[in-house]
Amino acid sequence: MNKMLFNKTGLSNAEWISYFKMISNVAPVRGLQGRADIKDGNRCRRCGETTETLPQVLGACQFGSLLLNVRHHSIRTMIAYELRAQNYEVDEEVCVLDRRVDIISINRPKRKAFIVDPTVRFETNDCQPVDVDRQQKEIYKPVCDELMKKYNIKFKIEVIGLLVGARGVIFKDFHTLSKPLNLPKKTYL
Repeated sequence: MNKMLFNKTGLSNAEWISYFKMISNVAPVRGLQGRADIKDGNRCRRCGETTETLPQVLGACQFGSLLLNVRHHSIRTMIAYELRAQNYEVDEEVCVLDRRVDIISINRPKRKAFIVDPTVRFETNDCQPVDVDRQQKEIYKPVCDELMKKYNIKFKIEVIGLLVGARGVIFKDFHTLSKPLNLPKKTYL
């Protein structure tokens, strides 16, 4: 993240300034003291349902849900691309039972299979990546047997939940959690 302080490649001046406001939690949202509109209070100016905070704008407001999906899909596609480069069979958005698996990747000669679920959430604490990984393991545990049948896999499927911050933060645990995937560092740095 420190690279962005000096290298604003791909960002306009306004985007770069907005980036700094977001990472320092001073973006102009109504939930901040002195930002509330007298008439509308601190309610979200888009959906009006809850207090307008940065986490709400970046992750919970239905007005921004398309942007959240675009961020998620671009991360998913990037990871799938890197796994294909390592000769994995990769399928994205696979429907199984009542779930949609973001990525199923299989390397039959190495007897490895992974369900990879990149998750975009607002960053709250250092334990969040491990918590997200644990949550994803619980969510996808019931579909592993069904995927083993569907793809004729005779070995264990490992579930990996990878957290990417809604503001673009990559946690130090991302590397540790993604280690079995052998993703090159250029993928997430």
